[in-house]
Amino acid sequence: MNAPFTHPLVDVQPPIDAVVAGLDLDRRQRARLRALYHAIRAVRPAVLRWREARGRAFDLAAAVRERPRQPLEIPGTRRRETDGGHYLSRDEVAGFARNGFTAPFEVITAAEARDLREQVYALHGSGWGGRTFLGPDIQRALEQTGAWSVNNAGLYQALAQPCIRELHASPRVGDRLASLLGEEVVLWRTQFFEKKPGAVGSFWHQTSDFSEDSTQAAFEPPPALPLALGNLTAWIALDDYTPETGCLRFVPGSAADDRLDAAMRAIQGDRTGFLFSLSDAELLQALTIRDYTTGLFAPLQFIFEVTCRAAPDLLRDTPPLDMPMRAGQGVIFTSMCVHGANGNQKTERTYLASVGRYTAADTKMYVGQTELPFRTGAGVFSFPTAPLATIPVHAAQGQIPRAQATPPDRPQLRRAAGV
Repeated sequence: MNAPFTHPLVDVQPPIDAVVAGLDLDRRQRARLRALYHAIRAVRPAVLRWREARGRAFDLAAAVRERPRQPLEIPGTRRRETDGGHYLSRDEVAGFARNGFTAPFEVITAAEARDLREQVYALHGSGWGGRTFLGPDIQRALEQTGAWSVNNAGLYQALAQPCIRELHASPRVGDRLASLLGEEVVLWRTQFFEKKPGAVGSFWHQTSDFSEDSTQAAFEPPPALPLALGNLTAWIALDDYTPETGCLRFVPGSAADDRLDAAMRAIQGDRTGFLFSLSDAELLQALTIRDYTTGLFAPLQFIFEVTCRAAPDLLRDTPPLDMPMRAGQGVIFTSMCVHGANGNQKTERTYLASVGRYTAADTKMYVGQTELPFRTGAGVFSFPTAPLATIPVHAAQGQIPRAQATPPDRPQLRRAAGV
């Protein structure tokens, strides 16, 4: 049995063994897990000998050992605050390069944020106009496990819903991104993060390619683009966020240390080798998380703990920073900056944020992938990439012109949402 896991960054989430123990599995699911667990244990010695003889032993410690720091470098761009608009100053660009994130800035007013929040829940309550991007099989599986939420149904909805597209293509966001990514910027995914009462925090993570449940990267940035700029995220609060209500957390400067991402990429590249390399306790946890959790945060927490055992000094020197935000404010950060979020365990209110993912316009998306896997509590399903597309938010000639969004009809939205 592994010793209890401790780490300076693990201060608000329950340990992974408590997460696994809290899953509500029925007798059939537990029997299936036990059978799979014992089957792997029975063949593991022979499999490990076979892999070692062929030079294919999995070594997570080797994957994260002696990786040089990679300072965040910002491509040259003429877009500065002197151009007017909402471009970043030189000091702000330098701060982003140092920390991996911007300070909060206003995207919309607090009143506009409340209206948009109401509109999002009305859309969700009415089925998003019949258009969702995960497909009926995933929706059915999530509904069966009580997980068909705004988080899942809202994926990619900027492609279908003007109110979301207008938010994430705002000049207040696009100009700032151009100061970091260069002239040509596109939005490739939007989603929502909903924090219901009692929700635990989002676990620490970083990613260079958003492979997530896939074995392939979601995108291939151009060679000239630094690793840490492959994806930039704009996280926009539609409610007031504090440490008590689920605000973001960052590890400043951690984008220069890619060991957590390197571990993830090693695991994604050889899942079988990783699984067979685990201790008995870790193996049972991994199988349970793989098959009976929704989303990525339980797997990320598990990988964090396993990686920290392989690299005991990982992220121990820099204290985390909470990022409180008012409704309507946004923050831009690189996905290579180790980040997470607090939980919402002290209030009776649901909190909502809208999140956009951005990259350079010449980044290639979903290369060779016609479908993407998606994990549910009822198994792993897939959905097609064909409907997915990027949305331009900044071009060389300046900000993409946008039509003025129509203000929402609040009484009508309340009726549609049943409130």
